[in-house]
Amino acid sequence: FVQAMTSGSRPSPQKYRKSAVDTDTAREAIRRLDILMTTRRAYRDPRLTLASLAATLGLPRHQLSQILNQHLGESLTDYLNRLRIEDVKASLLAAENDVYTVEAVARTAGFASRSVFYRAFVRATGQTPTAWRRSGRAG
Repeated sequence: FVQAMTSGSRPSPQKYRKSAVDTDTAREAIRRLDILMTTRRAYRDPRLTLASLAATLGLPRHQLSQILNQHLGESLTDYLNRLRIEDVKASLLAAENDVYTVEAVARTAGFASRSVFYRAFVRATGQTPTAWRRSGRAG
């Protein structure tokens, strides 16, 4: 789920110049984050926040935010939406989920809002969820 880090961390943006997180700390945090997301599917909790995720990982909130932004190149919202979209895409193609509406599948993946889900899905795939489901089945 987590994109591989480059051998060295990206250059610190100006906003992080006084609070640089060393590469080893970032790698360990990303490893633990990856385990949390793959084994527990924590992204499915629609109430997941930066504060609650940081507490679970034993990190200060600002440090987790910095690691996501600086080392993974995305905000927590973008990170969670990416994981949720991948979950939804897999679920939409599974025949056993045909009995569920697209919105039900999205809720299961952690989206609390229909509009946020549709906007994120179209941005990620270029298609509506229903069109994507149809095209995935046709191919």
